[in-house]
Amino acid sequence: MKNLIAWTKSHIAIVSCTALIVVSLPVAWYFSSGWNTQIRDKQQGAAQQKLTEVENSKVTYTLPRLSANDPTIEVSGAPNQTLTDWFKLHRDKILAQAQGIVQEAERINKRAHAPLVAGLLPKAASSQEAQVKALELAEKVVYLPGKESNVYAQLLKRIGAGEPPVSADVAAAVADERNKLVEQITGGTKRELTPEEKERVDKATVEKRLAEYRGRAADLSVYATMDVFPSGGNDMGSFVPRTMPVKPPSLDECFFWQYDYWLVSDVLDAIALANQDATGSPTSIDRSVVKRIDRLITSDNWIYIFSGGGSQGIDPSSGEAAAPVEPGSPDALIESKFDRSITGRWSGPGNAVYDVRNVSLSVVVSSARLPELINAFARTNFMTVTDVDLSDVDVWTDLDQGYFYGSEHVVRARMVIETVWLRSWTTPLMPAKVRSILSIPEDPKEEGKSDEPAADGEPVNAKSDGEGR
Repeated sequence: MKNLIAWTKSHIAIVSCTALIVVSLPVAWYFSSGWNTQIRDKQQGAAQQKLTEVENSKVTYTLPRLSANDPTIEVSGAPNQTLTDWFKLHRDKILAQAQGIVQEAERINKRAHAPLVAGLLPKAASSQEAQVKALELAEKVVYLPGKESNVYAQLLKRIGAGEPPVSADVAAAVADERNKLVEQITGGTKRELTPEEKERVDKATVEKRLAEYRGRAADLSVYATMDVFPSGGNDMGSFVPRTMPVKPPSLDECFFWQYDYWLVSDVLDAIALANQDATGSPTSIDRSVVKRIDRLITSDNWIYIFSGGGSQGIDPSSGEAAAPVEPGSPDALIESKFDRSITGRWSGPGNAVYDVRNVSLSVVVSSARLPELINAFARTNFMTVTDVDLSDVDVWTDLDQGYFYGSEHVVRARMVIETVWLRSWTTPLMPAKVRSILSIPEDPKEEGKSDEPAADGEPVNAKSDGEGR
């Protein structure tokens, strides 16, 4: 024992450290156990709080619709990475598909439509240039008798349209045929014709008259002249002006003229499409679906805006002040309104995607092949026949006036055609005043600049007055 005590005294540092180690182990275990429990409880509480927040949170996943008739795909619940990835993938696919559809729709709708005068719409480089180009457009649009360079006259020529033979020319040809036949029968003498000879001559002259009518019909695809277009009037929407303006027309009037030309060209192109054979060649009138165009009028509420009513802030349906116009979003899904049209398509405040313009058309058409004409409108552009009224045609009275329709049964069809125009390509050509009327935001680059040329060449701010056409 004495030796142990002596060794301990002589090695006091070792003994102290050993004792400290032995004592510290249970003490450290005791305190560390308490700290571990506190840390674990704290972390578990924080984790449980986060889990509760996640479980109580709610996310709604949706897919965009390409049509108002498409079902809504929607899932609500806690955030889920699998759902997030799935909806993102399919959303991107739908948006890419929608973009492709939009581009194709614009290509179809725009066709080969381009301004008749380059550099005029939506704004010329200067007021002086605007006046010059506006008068250049008027030269193209205004029709004067015999002016074959008129753009509407050129449209009619393009579809193979023309008028019946001139009655005086037919009468002269028939008289000449009669005189030749009488001379052959009488041998140049002055004797009277026998009843049988007279009947023979009368029959031959009738055949000659019909031959003249058939010959002219063989040269044409449809009967139509510039008279099918209205020449103006307070009750008309669009019309083809017959007198040159005394001063340069305003930019909004120029846009109006341009828009009308595109619309008429689509309708006439549809008629030309119906009047083609299997090879794509124009048919003669006796084989055409549309034999004759009586009238083509573009008159609707959209045009009313440009005629002055809408620009004055007046509701055309009530005559009272109209409510402020909500422009709507160009990316909005336009819901159908069947109280406005049997197709559900409509124009007006809230629709910034497209405009609807209606055409009234009166034609003499093959009754059996009328569906071919209706289909031709849909094949040409976004056009739909929304109304058809049929009536009889007095073919003998028309024949007496030179209109030869062939052997088919024909009817007179009065049709209403609904046409749709996408703003994605028409808006960039709209002058500032037109955009203002339709509540289309101005291009920031053009904001604050003058727009319309006045008669004296001074620029006029497009928002300085409310006058339309």
